[in-house]
Amino acid sequence: MKKVLVVVDVINGFVREGFLASDRIERIIPSVTDLIRQFSEANQEIIVFTDAHSENALEFKAFPPHCIRNTSEAEPVEEIKKYAENYILIEKNSTNGFHAPEFQKFLNENPETAEYIVCGDCTDICVMNFAITLKTYFNEHDIDTKVTVIKNLCETYDADGHNAELMNDMAYKFMAMNGIDII
Repeated sequence: MKKVLVVVDVINGFVREGFLASDRIERIIPSVTDLIRQFSEANQEIIVFTDAHSENALEFKAFPPHCIRNTSEAEPVEEIKKYAENYILIEKNSTNGFHAPEFQKFLNENPETAEYIVCGDCTDICVMNFAITLKTYFNEHDIDTKVTVIKNLCETYDADGHNAELMNDMAYKFMAMNGIDII
């Protein structure tokens, strides 16, 4: 049974620098890197998404400028970079890695995948958008592939009007309602 680990946006721009950095997200890094290590040792596929925006990305109408392509903000954190030879790095210019051309290529070239295991940040934005789109894609095409989100390996940020605990809870409920396994 082929499994693919998908790590969403555990990058400098959401952890250690920039407008959207959050220490809440820093807390998941040791567990995420441990899972990457396990998948690496088992020679299983790993995808690492990184927000890598164009300088005038339309997303900046909703969020402050962040993670500009070819800057340190758009790079995985050092703890993950040490596994670079074991994962496929995919840049995305939106909150949904499903639409990234490199992911579409991977999806088409790996139809035998039985399960996608998703972790990272932000639970209520990039993780949820990706997981729900992936699951509804499989449903549309009657492909029996499982999508699993690991609850303690996901996190979001606190800000005015964005209560992290509430947003995490809501995201997990929305994903579960769409047939995603939350473990």
